[in-house]
Amino acid sequence: MRAPAFALALALASSSLPALAATTQLPAETKGDPKPHTLAAENFLKRQRYEDAIRQAKLALGRDERYVPAMVVLAKAYYYEKKYELATNIVDIAKSIDANNAECYNLLGFIALTHDDRISATAAFKKATEIDPRYGNAWDNLAAQYLFGKNYDGALEAAQKATQL
Repeated sequence: MRAPAFALALALASSSLPALAATTQLPAETKGDPKPHTLAAENFLKRQRYEDAIRQAKLALGRDERYVPAMVVLAKAYYYEKKYELATNIVDIAKSIDANNAECYNLLGFIALTHDDRISATAAFKKATEIDPRYGNAWDNLAAQYLFGKNYDGALEAAQKATQL
């Protein structure tokens, strides 16, 4: 039997999900629900506690291996740890499940910038704004890329949208 691609990516990153899930006891009402762990992972991510965010996101994915919000948090944590290839692989898996997740494209834009690939970054930020026109952060990032590329009209328009949001 073939293992899911996401499980393979996680196995490469560190210990297995079942081993991680076994270390944390959950109340019966949260078994199977990835949201509490994902929220905890987001909170750890905001506090720059990346290892804790990774652990919580993996626990969430142990509950539902196709839960895209947990994948996004996991990819962000790996991005902040400068594990860009791993972050990219996780985002690609998340996009294969939910092609309309603007956060995935926004993160891909930042990953492209780590490779100094401004064309791909601009395309990713633009895609994020197309998927979610109310995603102010993506508009802000797109404005910065337009400004860098001396597309002043595009930069102004994107910056105005970001400011409105």
